[in-house]
Amino acid sequence: MKKMFPVSTGTLVLAATVAVLLSSSPVRASLITINNPSFETPALSCTAGPGCFSEDVFNSWIPSGAVATFRPSVGPGQEFTAIPDGLQVAAIANGSAGEIYQDLSATLSANTTYTLTFWAGQRSDFPFDPGYTVSLMANGSTTLASDTGASPIAGSFVQRTLSFATGASPAQLGQTLRIDIFAPAGSGQADFDLFALNTNSNALPEPSSFGLLIIGLGLMAGARRLRTNS
Repeated sequence: MKKMFPVSTGTLVLAATVAVLLSSSPVRASLITINNPSFETPALSCTAGPGCFSEDVFNSWIPSGAVATFRPSVGPGQEFTAIPDGLQVAAIANGSAGEIYQDLSATLSANTTYTLTFWAGQRSDFPFDPGYTVSLMANGSTTLASDTGASPIAGSFVQRTLSFATGASPAQLGQTLRIDIFAPAGSGQADFDLFALNTNSNALPEPSSFGLLIIGLGLMAGARRLRTNS
């Protein structure tokens, strides 16, 4: 018959120490609020199609130039075969340059990775403007990360991602975050939908947590020596 050994004191101490470390670790991921991220407000009451748009009207976004909340027709042979979310999109530029931006309630934090995702679309009935720029900014003046040059198939959207990571003492610490969408003057238009901004903490565990782990390992080693000498 095999001899059964009880769980050692050292093992119990180590397990308890690891549990404390895990419970004291900060939340590592969160979603930053973007108001009206899919441009669903104000809701347009017109029949979906090329003529259903409202120029310079975006709840929670500041517009300038050639921009509009647009409700395209959706389905085979329409402006888009599908749109990522809801019924409306942001249409940026239309021969003339256009821009919208939103200052978020969040500020730039240390030891954090910011990941911005969104969808860029090309209408089936209108040329696309690949010169657009979507930027994550600090204080409305410093570009942290940007994206340009998507090439969606006519009538479709493609998802795009940009990211930025801060260190322990970023120069823009505490500054307001901004999402900026711009398209230059030209012959095309860029349409956008469904913005989301996620964060992940890059911070290492606190020194006190490392101390707990070292103490736990020391206690476990001491317990083993006591069993060996007994």
